[in-house]
Amino acid sequence: MLYFFIILFSMVGIEAGAICFSLSTGLMSLTRAIVMPFFVNAYVLVMLGVVTLLMRIFVPRKVWNANKTFFGVSKNEIQFYNKLKIKSWKEQVPEMGCSSGFPKNHLKSTEKDYLWKFLQENCFAEVMHYVVAILGFTVLFFLQSYDFYFAVPILIINVILNILPSIIQRYNRFRLFKIYKTIEKRESSLSFTKV
Repeated sequence: MLYFFIILFSMVGIEAGAICFSLSTGLMSLTRAIVMPFFVNAYVLVMLGVVTLLMRIFVPRKVWNANKTFFGVSKNEIQFYNKLKIKSWKEQVPEMGCSSGFPKNHLKSTEKDYLWKFLQENCFAEVMHYVVAILGFTVLFFLQSYDFYFAVPILIINVILNILPSIIQRYNRFRLFKIYKTIEKRESSLSFTKV
């Protein structure tokens, strides 16, 4: 719900700012001032869908490997997230994994294969949010310079709204990866004793 209010209030504020800019400077028509903030937001949302689809099609699943250094999460990083009081706000950030057929808001199993798929989806979501945060700025190529006054605040909010889920992915991955490794060790020791 907090996420929704951030988007709503920022959109209303930016829309009001664009209208005031139009009326006070005359650099853009009132129609453009009303429409362009919606265009920028629509562009960012479409970018989210396109990036997600392209990453699903063209990036092999093996890339989303929680064992890779890039996806590793240290105890110091977790302490930093705890200082950000992540536990108090992480539930306010919507989890959209259900749109891809793999919701990540709750563990449904502690089976090794399921946990590995969960970790892969977790890594995928983190990178996807980074890419969308950066590629959102490509909308600036389609705008006039005076549109930047309202487009840049929308894009900064987009960056923040994409970094928050990435932080949550990393925070959750730290514990999930430990669980996965514990189960992996247990299974390998059981198979070793059977031989």
